[in-house]
Amino acid sequence: MKNILSKLFVLGLLLAGIAFAGCSDEDDPFAGTDNYITSFSLTKDGITYKASVTGDKVTISIPKNVDLQGAKVDYKLTEQASITPDPSQIEKWDENHEFTVTSYNKSERKYSYRPSFTEITEPGSVVLLTQSDVDKFAASNIEVIDGNLVIGANEGVAGLDSIKNLDGLQNLRKVTNSILIYNTFAGENVTGLAALESAGSIYIKNLTTRRAVTDSLNLSFPNLVEIGDFYVNSTLIREVLLPKLKSAFSLYVNSQSLSGITLPELETVITDFSIESGTSFTSYATTTNKKLKELSLKNLQEIRGAFNLRGLPALEKLDISSLEDIGSHFTVNVVALDKIDAPLLGAIKQSFSLKNVDALTSLSFPKLSYMGAFEYDPVSSKELLQSLDFSALETVDGDMKLSYLKMDQLNLPALKKIRKQLDIRFCESLTAINIPVLEECNNIYAYTLPLITSLDFSKVKQMEKADLIACYKLALLKGNNNITNIILNAGSRVCAPIRFEGIETIPGTLEMSNYTQNGDFDFPGIKHIGIYRQSTGLANGQSTISFPDLETIGTLRLSSCSYLKKLIAPELTTVTDLWDTNFMTNVQSGDIQVPKLTKIGKFSFYGGTYAGVANQMKLTDLNDFISLKEVDAVDIKWWGSMTDFSGLRNIFPRITSENWKVEGCSYNPTYQQMIDENWIKP
Repeated sequence: MKNILSKLFVLGLLLAGIAFAGCSDEDDPFAGTDNYITSFSLTKDGITYKASVTGDKVTISIPKNVDLQGAKVDYKLTEQASITPDPSQIEKWDENHEFTVTSYNKSERKYSYRPSFTEITEPGSVVLLTQSDVDKFAASNIEVIDGNLVIGANEGVAGLDSIKNLDGLQNLRKVTNSILIYNTFAGENVTGLAALESAGSIYIKNLTTRRAVTDSLNLSFPNLVEIGDFYVNSTLIREVLLPKLKSAFSLYVNSQSLSGITLPELETVITDFSIESGTSFTSYATTTNKKLKELSLKNLQEIRGAFNLRGLPALEKLDISSLEDIGSHFTVNVVALDKIDAPLLGAIKQSFSLKNVDALTSLSFPKLSYMGAFEYDPVSSKELLQSLDFSALETVDGDMKLSYLKMDQLNLPALKKIRKQLDIRFCESLTAINIPVLEECNNIYAYTLPLITSLDFSKVKQMEKADLIACYKLALLKGNNNITNIILNAGSRVCAPIRFEGIETIPGTLEMSNYTQNGDFDFPGIKHIGIYRQSTGLANGQSTISFPDLETIGTLRLSSCSYLKKLIAPELTTVTDLWDTNFMTNVQSGDIQVPKLTKIGKFSFYGGTYAGVANQMKLTDLNDFISLKEVDAVDIKWWGSMTDFSGLRNIFPRITSENWKVEGCSYNPTYQQMIDENWIKP
């Protein structure tokens, strides 16, 4: 038993010894292993600046205008630790320092001290009305204005001297809201704002303090990187230099004195980009800027609003080689620009307008697939544009208008949709319009295309109107039954006889006008027409109108038919609404060849257009209408030689008395006389 107790005692002593040995110095708060800076601050002129101690870094934030020379230091270390060098011996706290903190047991930790200088901010707006105000501002060393900066005042403010320079703003780096420069600013430049990096907006309007435009102003913001609205509207601005500007909410410059604008780093404009001179852009003669010759926007990638170049008659070069997207309108009103190349531009979301572009010979937009609308219209009425690359264009979501093209072919190989009107005018060199995949086009308006021989709209699913004027050599119109109206105007010159291919039905109107030099009108293949309207032909009864395949027509309206000799429609059975002809001075019996015509809605058949010319009409009978069996109403008038109405005998008694009207003829049978078979003048 004693041996067992003795062994247990010895074992207890051993375990106690092991436990004592296992207690490390780190578990003992007084063991002397800690080597930390627990707090650090500097006090200068009664103000204490506390440092941030993170890891092995001691960082103190102080305003830039605070001089830390000789600042009093206050710091704390962990118990029994020491620091070298001694902070209390340091005078220059605006410099970097390295410290070593040593624990009681001699382990070391390195710390780096770095001062961080913060911006000097002025909360609220700053208004500088005089040069004295600007000069006093310099003493504040303010770098940030958290509000507006107003420089100068509007005209009419008594007792205010002009501001000659902005040197007092040389430390200003940021204005959160707007910088507004008003009329009493009379400096030659804005070099005092050279440090400006960003601003909510800059507005410079109508500076008029100077005596003449020759007292002009340079706007240079060499460090401006971003801006909200940059708005300049003053006749005095000569140069705008923004060498570091990368983005702007909007940019607008309107000045008759502008000779240069520098934007080499500009990438994005959130809304509109506009360079203009003047207020009216309907004629280049109203503009006054003769100085701006080049505009380079080589890094500009996106304009989410409109892009406007207007009233710049001297502009010769435009670089938009990186531009990929225009979110609204693209308007160019520039008379000296000879080419516009946009190799990367994919979309112009609204209209693309080129007006007064009287030197433009080349347009190259090889990746442009979408436009809201397009209009090219030089003011000089001369053929100018020699090259047009819209090879990727698929959709024009409005009108597409072109005029005065100096090219023999217009090629739009990818164009599928013109949602409104294709309008082509005054292109006397154009021999072909190639739009092979066009599926949607509401209207086509072609005016003075004297060399075009054919037009193909056979793939268009629905077209409201084809309006073709002075296309003298147009001999073939390819389409389908979805062209509602076809309007042909010869411009009073000899035209090629036109043939329709793929068109059997014209549900709306087929109209022929100003064909004063053509004698024959032949429309094979046409079977159904809503309205046929013609007013002219070769004079003195030398014209023949022939519809060899026509079966039905809604309205036949031939006006002032002194040109007409024959009307031939051998397959015509029905005129559903109206037969309306007049002044057929040269038509005689047998000249109206409608042998299968059985039905007319209203038969309006006038000789003269008034009683005084009725005796000039030669037709004596209506035997050409002998097949008629059904007519809703008859109105026959002013046939001075008409004596035989037997050609209408088969419509009785179906027609009612109130719908029978005859007057001004040699014989005017009443309804009862026709019922009584008194068809011929006794």
